[in-house]
Amino acid sequence: MPVQKFRSVEDMPPVDWCRTIDEDFFRRVAKLWSRSSALSGRIYPRGVFKFRSIEEAQQARERVTRENIERLRQERAAVERNTDEHGRTGTHRDGKDERPSCP
Repeated sequence: MPVQKFRSVEDMPPVDWCRTIDEDFFRRVAKLWSRSSALSGRIYPRGVFKFRSIEEAQQARERVTRENIERLRQERAAVERNTDEHGRTGTHRDGKDERPSCP
């Protein structure tokens, strides 16, 4: 793809990245956001924090990292406890099995 130069933004042609914005588009965006949130799994405290030193800031970052690691370990352990030998989950949180029973 060749590089094009423009003197101003007005000279640039419009970008046609998505031809139609319909319900399917929003479903795909929601699915993408959901998937990226699930893969990321990190939780950072909200807000702006002031620290007296770089060491204090690094300690706070390490604490958040440790908390995220521990939370992910607990979530994965819960999934493993609720997964059968084929990797399927089938038990609701209330303990009821959602898999159909075989006669």
